[in-house]
Amino acid sequence: GLDDFARAFFSGRPGDWGQRTYTRQDVIDTLQSIQPYDWAAFVAAHVDRTTRDAPKAGFDMGGYTLVYGETPNSATREIEKNLKGVDQSYGIGLAVKNEGEITTVIWDSPAFQAGLAVGMEIVAINGAEFSGEQFKTALSQAKSSKKPVDMVVRQGKSYRNISLDYSLGLRYPRLQKTGEGEGNLDRLLQPRT
Repeated sequence: GLDDFARAFFSGRPGDWGQRTYTRQDVIDTLQSIQPYDWAAFVAAHVDRTTRDAPKAGFDMGGYTLVYGETPNSATREIEKNLKGVDQSYGIGLAVKNEGEITTVIWDSPAFQAGLAVGMEIVAINGAEFSGEQFKTALSQAKSSKKPVDMVVRQGKSYRNISLDYSLGLRYPRLQKTGEGEGNLDRLLQPRT
């Protein structure tokens, strides 16, 4: 399993404390020594190609599925606490501080398509002064009303209106168990002590 790969690939050699470089073929050869498979094709499919969606087959095989809900998971709550804002990277495609500064815009997301960028400041949303709570309310309302989210944004000394057609509401990822009992992912994540 993963432990076998880590032991074989990352273990140091006695007396060698220097930097160890490696090639793609080194990774493939180590994987092949542990579990015969077409690892070259696997690595090519998962490293050389990009897709719009995250690779989820491992979750599925591990007894879970990736779902989205309107409530943040514990990791996202911690991210939002440190950000002092709202992280909707998995929804509208941005993270924003409570005072309106955009800190993240996800490539090709609805926010990106609308022209929002890191460093811009959202000063108003749906006709009200921006706040993190107002932002969440606007996204939730757009889900039921199917009306665009209207923003006034500032970049430097320039202001502009953005009407963002987005109706998925708040989206926070979480893993949901699909089967009964302990799955492969449960075993993988167990402490080794």
